[in-house]
Amino acid sequence: MDLSKDRTALKSIYRLRFRLRSRLESLLKLSINLSLLLVSASTSAFFVTLAFSLPAHAGEVYVTNQQDNSVSIIDTDTKKVLETVKIDGWFPHNIVFTPDGLEAWIANLGSANVSILDTIKRNTKLTLPEDGLCEGPIHPRRPWSEPKGMREDCSRVHEVAIRPDGRMAYITNLDSDYIWVFDVKSKSEVARIKSGSSARMVFSKDGKTGYVVSSHSKDIPIVDTDTNKVTGEIPVGKGVFGLAISPDDALLYVTTGKDNHFIILDISSQKKVADIMVGNDPHTVVVSADGRWAYVINRGDDEVAVIDTTKKEIKKKIKAAGEPDLAAIAGRYLYVTNRKANSVSVIDTESLTVKTVIPAGNEPHGIAVRP
Repeated sequence: MDLSKDRTALKSIYRLRFRLRSRLESLLKLSINLSLLLVSASTSAFFVTLAFSLPAHAGEVYVTNQQDNSVSIIDTDTKKVLETVKIDGWFPHNIVFTPDGLEAWIANLGSANVSILDTIKRNTKLTLPEDGLCEGPIHPRRPWSEPKGMREDCSRVHEVAIRPDGRMAYITNLDSDYIWVFDVKSKSEVARIKSGSSARMVFSKDGKTGYVVSSHSKDIPIVDTDTNKVTGEIPVGKGVFGLAISPDDALLYVTTGKDNHFIILDISSQKKVADIMVGNDPHTVVVSADGRWAYVINRGDDEVAVIDTTKKEIKKKIKAAGEPDLAAIAGRYLYVTNRKANSVSVIDTESLTVKTVIPAGNEPHGIAVRP
C-alpha cells in the first residue's frame, strides 16, 4: 500500500467535500458516499470509501480585514476561521465571488484597484488595473473615509458587483463619475458607465438591470447592463447607501445612512411603500432568501434591526459589537462584521439571538458567502 497516494486521495476528498457542501444549502441533510479507486504501481487495486453527512448551511464565509490586507476564511460548520490569506492589495474593503465560487474579487480602497483571489490555491492571481483606477476627474474626499496614506491621485474603489451570469464585473467608485466594467473571463475593461459617484450595485435576477447607490446622491441610477448605459433614475430624496433587491425583482430596500431611514421602494411605480426610522446610521441591508426579512446594520447603535417586510415594521433589534458594517446570510445564520471589535457576530435568524462571536483580523469590513 502506497501511503503517499492515500494521503493525496484523502486531500482530494476533503476539497471535493467543501465544493459539494456549498451547493447544498437548500437541503435539510444529505448523506454522500464517495468511492475512490486507487491503483498502486506495485500492488493490486483497492477501494477507499468515505461517508459523511452535509448540513444544508455548510460552506465558507470570506471576510476582508482592512488594516491587515488579508482575508479570513470562516467554516460555517465550526464557526471558526479556517485560514487567513494575505492579498496583494491595500485596505481591502469589499468582496464578491464569481458564480462558480472559483474567484473572489476584492475592492481595495487604499490601492484603488481590485485583487482577484484564487479560492482553490488561496492566493492573489491578478490585480487589475495594476496602476489603479486613476483616470478621469476625482471628486473631493471626505476625511472620515480615507485610509491613512491613501493615494491622492486615484478614486476610492468601493465595491465590485458581478452579474448573476458571471460575465461582467462592475467596479464602483466613490470619487469618480464612472463605474468601470470588466469582462470576468478576459479580465479586460469593456466599458465605463457615467453614473455619478457610486458605492453599491445590485442586479435583477436576469442580470439585465442594475441599480446603483451612493451617499453622494439622492437618486438611484438604473443601468441597462446589455448596453452599459444609464436609462433612468429612481428618486429617493435622501442620501442613499445600503441597497438590496427583493427575490421577485419587485422592491428595492434602501438605507439612508446619517438620516437613519430604511425605505422600501416599488420598482415599477418608483414610489415608496414604507419609510421606517430604523436606528442610528443604518449602513447596509441584506434580505432573506424568501424576501420576508430584511436585516439592517445600524452602525451607530452597534446593532442589527430585523424588519418584517410584510408588516413593514421592526420585529427586533439585536446587539452586535463595535461598529458593525456589513452582513451576509449562510443558511439560517447572519454573519456581521464588527469593524472596531475585530470580530464577526453570528446571529441565528430563527431565534434572533447571537450564537457566537468569531475573532477576525484587524478592522474586518467586507463579507461574502462562497457559492
